[in-house]
Amino acid sequence: MELVIHRNCPSCGAPIELPEADRLIKCPYCDNHNYMAGSALLRYVLPDRIPSKVSERDIRYVPYIRFKGQVYYQDSNQLQHKIIDTTQLGVDCKGCSQSLGLRPQAMKLKPVTAELKGRFLAGCENVESILTRVTRLLSVGGNKRHQQNGHHTFIGETVSVVYLPAYIQDRSMYDGVLDRPIAQSEEKVDGKGKFNEFRDDWLPRFLSTICPNCGDSLHGEHDSVVLLCFNCERAYQESKNRFTRINWSVVRSKSRDTIFLPFWKVSAHANGLLSNFGDLLRLTNQPINVPWKSEKDDLSFLVPGFKLNPKTFLQSATSLTLVQHRIPLSVISMEDNMHPVTLPVTEVRQALTIVLAAMSMNKRMLFQSMAGLSFMVEHYELLYLPFSRQGNDFVSDLTGRAIPAHVLRYSRSL
Repeated sequence: MELVIHRNCPSCGAPIELPEADRLIKCPYCDNHNYMAGSALLRYVLPDRIPSKVSERDIRYVPYIRFKGQVYYQDSNQLQHKIIDTTQLGVDCKGCSQSLGLRPQAMKLKPVTAELKGRFLAGCENVESILTRVTRLLSVGGNKRHQQNGHHTFIGETVSVVYLPAYIQDRSMYDGVLDRPIAQSEEKVDGKGKFNEFRDDWLPRFLSTICPNCGDSLHGEHDSVVLLCFNCERAYQESKNRFTRINWSVVRSKSRDTIFLPFWKVSAHANGLLSNFGDLLRLTNQPINVPWKSEKDDLSFLVPGFKLNPKTFLQSATSLTLVQHRIPLSVISMEDNMHPVTLPVTEVRQALTIVLAAMSMNKRMLFQSMAGLSFMVEHYELLYLPFSRQGNDFVSDLTGRAIPAHVLRYSRSL
């Protein structure tokens, strides 16, 4: 589900609506563009119908953990994956529903601000504990032992806190959205009396989309995590509340109807097991022959820099990683049809292990060594590769593997 957020423009304060995954905010009123820095855990609240007679000290906000993303995990000797979209109760509150159900997607959420009156119930609100809770969900209908003890990787996740407004009246707790009782005792509501006060670092920070080098405007789509300057042909990603430059290049195509899809080219080695391309072929037992000189090349992984469903994501990453020795020279020249980068390199680093597992011919042997496997990233850059339009598919000029156009379009909402 795609949540709709009611927010005020950071420049002029006008009310605007945008999907939760949006980073680049384009205001239709003042026409200013602002980029939302992604370090803070975003917090939203459902619209309420709390009676005006209720005192501020009796208003409560119950936290629910919102998770949307792809989970890759080891189940026996297989690499499994799921797309999870859920809201889970983040505090011990007897009488409260374990999930918000369809309410977040049926209502327009508002960001938590200092003007919001009431008390926030303290709960499970750090990212690590949230991902631990999501991991437990995998045990439903599966091999619980392997899913808890095996390897887990989260890709493209959106994590936030959605508060349910509530209030205390006559020592009972009422749902502030539906205006009906949900707990019969105030003691069951407040527990040990642990609350969070509003903090300024709950608010997201916004950056003006001005190129740090030439001062021209930076360009991108609403969900872009990399912005481009077409004037000085530089690319930037947000890091620690500022734009930092990243290296990029384009492999040109002779075809006219071409889209250039971004892939993160990550150079890495792992615990002495993988130091060059030949080591990768031997460890994964690949039945392919490459030139002897190519075996000595530095090891690089080519991982999609855009969101895809799990199956297509792994297919694209494994096929292009294995043919990296055939990729022609690239150039620093921006093209018209460059697909936006929607998957940051920080998440791509986490994907290296599952890409290795996906391309292995003997997963049982590889899984035995994955527990102690850690990658050391030496270098990364963006590489835009050509995909030619053939009917309803985009076909890689390098591998011949197709990505259906509807899959590419649907993946923007993952």
